[in-house]
Amino acid sequence: MIRTACLRPLALAIPLLPVAAWAQAHPYRISGTLLNSMQGTPIASGSISAESDPACGSSSATPAAVTSDARGHFSLALPCAGVWRLTASAQGFATQMFEQHGTLSTGVVLSAAQPAFDLTFRIAPNSSITGIVLDEAGERVRDAKVTLLALPAANDLEDSLPLSTTETDDRGAYEFPNLLPGDYQVAVHTQPWYTLALHGTRGFATPASAPAAADPSLDVTYPITYYPDVTDAHAATSLHLGGGADHQADIHLSPIPSIHLILPAGYRPNPDGPQFRRTVHAPPIRQISALGETDFEPTSVTLTDQGIDIGGLAPGEYVEMEPEFDRRERSFKESRFTIARGAPHAVDLASMPVSTSLVNPYDSHAAVPSARLLGSVLFEGKPASGAMLLLVSAAGGQRPGIHRQQSNTDGSFTFDHLNPGKYILVAIDHGWNTNWADPRMLAGYLMHGVPIALSGSTQLPQPVKAIAN
Repeated sequence: MIRTACLRPLALAIPLLPVAAWAQAHPYRISGTLLNSMQGTPIASGSISAESDPACGSSSATPAAVTSDARGHFSLALPCAGVWRLTASAQGFATQMFEQHGTLSTGVVLSAAQPAFDLTFRIAPNSSITGIVLDEAGERVRDAKVTLLALPAANDLEDSLPLSTTETDDRGAYEFPNLLPGDYQVAVHTQPWYTLALHGTRGFATPASAPAAADPSLDVTYPITYYPDVTDAHAATSLHLGGGADHQADIHLSPIPSIHLILPAGYRPNPDGPQFRRTVHAPPIRQISALGETDFEPTSVTLTDQGIDIGGLAPGEYVEMEPEFDRRERSFKESRFTIARGAPHAVDLASMPVSTSLVNPYDSHAAVPSARLLGSVLFEGKPASGAMLLLVSAAGGQRPGIHRQQSNTDGSFTFDHLNPGKYILVAIDHGWNTNWADPRMLAGYLMHGVPIALSGSTQLPQPVKAIAN
């Protein structure tokens, strides 16, 4: 009896020593369960990783990813306190962050007072958008640029975000796989293959070598075309994807007459005809649209007595970039102009309203908005995790500037890179399905907002109370 009683505590003490030492070295931990957001079932063999925001320090190694077990359970040991961003992936599921909404997510906050946090991590099955791009003859278009746009709010094109760009293959097909649930739009940006085949886009041609001049029916272009076959971005159809949804979005292109832009050319023409100079290149032009600034591919570039004739433009907004003479500064003069609907066949840049600015893309000292706002959110007296925050400029105007952010597990939030000025801050508890971009709905939210004046880094002294969704 005495011998047995002495051995029992020794048997218990042997495994406890390394466990206690390991726990002391890793006091911070995030554990939880990985679930299918559609069915609520556990996901086995999923990969969960964490990244600190900001990092613990250069001396702290990034923690290795862990794998969920058969019941979806996982546990991450972390080297320090702070705000941790979790990412999960699994076969057949879209890779996503914890409570992700667009580019925002909820950070998990660990501290000495709360070194461990347990959560439920729901991820959605893969969704995809596929389609075929066809020309006016029903032929498949290869090498067309296709852009996927995400809409953060219903019918809010101005705040759409170009997520990804791909090109059609030899069969005219494209695919955007592994998409999160949400609302999307698809747009195609290309030129008719037959105009590019006739002219090419490298260097110049003389009028005599421009076949489109003899056949106006070939002097055409494709405007940016959105699904389903519309050129007005506001008339485009939003594709709503739930978890595991696959949508077919075929797009048919229709040509319109090409508009030619005439740019002044710095050369002396040959008295016997236009001088052909392959050493001269037209300055780059970009088209500004909901797709952002996209490279413009001309259908023809011709050197004439009037200047450089660039064909293939459609109505819209453009920016032309011209290198300045001071090569050491590597600066560009940007000229922004708009070609209106109903514009003539040829428009001279010198006779158009143009907004110019000097840009140096290599200038690392360019001014960056430096104001910052930090605070916390409460809902019904408790920290509001995953609340949507709207920081709305109070400067006035038809469409105020709106910044969005998402609160962390302890209700904290941070807005970075803001311009100094006056704002109104609104917090909505899980308000991600609200149409906050609607001016009437936004006005109702602003009635419950908190006015804020930013001049630098500002910490709100009191928590903001979130309103119900």
